[in-house]
Amino acid sequence: IAERFLPPSLCDWLVARGIPKLERATTFQAAQGAVDNSRSNSAAEFHFAEIDLVLALIRTRIAKLTGLPLRGLENTQILHYAVGQHFAPHYDWLDPANPAVAQNLAEAGQRRATFLIYLNDDFDGAETSFLKLDWRYRGQKGDAILFWNVDESGAIDRSTLHAGLAPSRGEKWLLSQWIRLPPASP
Repeated sequence: IAERFLPPSLCDWLVARGIPKLERATTFQAAQGAVDNSRSNSAAEFHFAEIDLVLALIRTRIAKLTGLPLRGLENTQILHYAVGQHFAPHYDWLDPANPAVAQNLAEAGQRRATFLIYLNDDFDGAETSFLKLDWRYRGQKGDAILFWNVDESGAIDRSTLHAGLAPSRGEKWLLSQWIRLPPASP
């Protein structure tokens, strides 16, 4: 947990930046995003060409804190959960036993870590729930959590099963950053 990772004013700026780009959130399937009923929230994805100086500095800070290479950061996402919207229990690592993701894993590497920044706190409910750890987290505005999806050897960690619970009042906003450990260059 990184308390006050971002100042409140920057959290507000990120929410405002994400609002015009919001679309129904998708899940990773065969290297293509697909709408899935297990996820009812919305997301704004920032591709490389859309990264401005502020977002670049945030991404650099995330890489520095995690000790992982900046080039391993996937597209940054701003997530939005309205009342009743959720993301059902899921893992962020990509299943190496799934042939549909084999090429993507070989090219981009496994999702080593997930970094979440809580951009607001004026809502009820909506915790990030880690089911196998029997632990829920509801950060304050600007707080962040980091969790490792695989261990140091690259073995997937099944204890990272988590869900984005629905708000019962208000809206929840997060910055979500998946970080891969890119394969070594030949």
